[in-house]
Amino acid sequence: MNDKSKVRMREQIESVIEKIEAAFPDLLIFQDEISANELKAFQDGEDYFCIVFTTGDFNSGDSKKFLTQDFMLDYYSENRDDVDEMIIDLITLMDQVKTFEFETTAKQRFKVKDTERYVDVTAIEFKRKVQYECSV
Repeated sequence: MNDKSKVRMREQIESVIEKIEAAFPDLLIFQDEISANELKAFQDGEDYFCIVFTTGDFNSGDSKKFLTQDFMLDYYSENRDDVDEMIIDLITLMDQVKTFEFETTAKQRFKVKDTERYVDVTAIEFKRKVQYECSV
């Protein structure tokens, strides 16, 4: 059931990763959370420069054959003065993936515990359309 949609959803994720890796080879990419090894490296002083992507909830779409799903990129950066430029580039890359639509961003700045370090975290939210087998 929904085999074509499942394949397409996996292909979209692969496309997102490929596009980001091609444009920013030094930017680490994680799904759902930062790996324990990398988190330790960041805590030990390595500058944050990574993306964590997650898929979110499904909602009813524009028609009975489509759902929309939340898709988030959380961009972590430390000691960089190009945060806004990176955000624009990431939005542009995501715009190249079929059925993804930009929604909004939310920027925050966090202090790393017991240090004088600060990390900028920008949540970039998208919606993607997902076709499904509707019984209607």
